[in-house]
Amino acid sequence: LCIPLPENEADWNDADAGASKPTGTGNLFTLLNGPEAITRSHAIDFDKIFLCGRGQSVGTALVFGSRFPDRFAGIIGRAGDTLAVTNENFRNLPTLFCGAGANATAFLDANDKLGYKNCTVKADGNEADVWAWIGVQKRAANPTEIVLWPGVPSPKRAYWIETSWDGQGTAWIKATADRATNTVTVTGEGVTKVTLYMNDVLLDLDKPVKVVCNGVESNSTIPRNLERTMGLIYKGRNDPGKIYVNFKEYDLPPPKKDKEAGK
Repeated sequence: LCIPLPENEADWNDADAGASKPTGTGNLFTLLNGPEAITRSHAIDFDKIFLCGRGQSVGTALVFGSRFPDRFAGIIGRAGDTLAVTNENFRNLPTLFCGAGANATAFLDANDKLGYKNCTVKADGNEADVWAWIGVQKRAANPTEIVLWPGVPSPKRAYWIETSWDGQGTAWIKATADRATNTVTVTGEGVTKVTLYMNDVLLDLDKPVKVVCNGVESNSTIPRNLERTMGLIYKGRNDPGKIYVNFKEYDLPPPKKDKEAGK
């Protein structure tokens, strides 16, 4: 699927998909989720959707990935360099750069420092290398660990966590789901509330779910809810590769500061 980008390059990476002018983001999601979207007319494996940029659009593909990491199985760049993005949002989104420049190398180094180890830079990479890489990648539809640095207007959510961050100050969220103990642990700053989307892949919903937000613990039963499941399908939160059957909002209090800090 070839995504048309606006004539004005400044609009390629515009984050506001709802703007009256055409934007790269708007065109992307019109073709993926609109009334005549490719996903409605063709049998698409939602866990094998890749976004590829070539030349100057390599940076655009990477920007899309940083805003919507749960939509893609991987981001590919060919014969072009990257733009500055929030590396933290690529915790579960692998990247491949063939024939890229210094910025791609810097992106690789930053990912390695975060411990992600999911970025590949291949200076002499060709089309065969791209297809070989695609063959072994698959979207992490229900990752047990999520890192989200929100932005305005996006990203506000990734996978099974969402926040209504207002854009003030710096914000970040880290969340883990442990099905063995039926526990979700959320840490973060700059965010006051989070919504957790749940299913039986991540947790056993026949049992009470423990959620710990910056050290504050709560326990509750989260029953499967057909009406909410269908509503999430309508809103695009659910897709054939990931289905959430209920959700719940939690307060995220400010993190406790070490009393010894600053001494």
